Amino acid sequence: MTKDLVEVKSEFDAEFRRFSIPRVTDRGFLDFCQVVENIHHLSGISFVVFYTDPVGDLLPITNNDNFKKALATTVTLLRLTVQRKGMNTDRQTDIQTDRQAGRQTDR
Repeated sequence: MTKDLVEVKSEFDAEFRRFSIPRVTDRGFLDFCQVVENIHHLSGISFVVFYTDPVGDLLPITNNDNFKKALATTVTLLRLTVQRKGMNTDRQTDIQTDRQAGRQTDR
């Protein structure tokens, strides 16, 4: 693996895929989403993409800036978590989402 490429490990449901992308690219977030969609066969499925940053935080990739930041901060392996849109990453996110929407929760 050269420094010009970033190795990616992508997880969707219980399925893992590995692929490489250029570290520096003119392509942006939407092109990247197309690659993820093709790799995981997600045609017709709405999804969101998160990456694990170097300190272990799970951060969203939602635009070109987030995408470039993910590539720039990755040292060896870009770890992605792909989820169906509307699925939350953890219970804390569920609680925060419910509070932001003003819904009463009894969790």
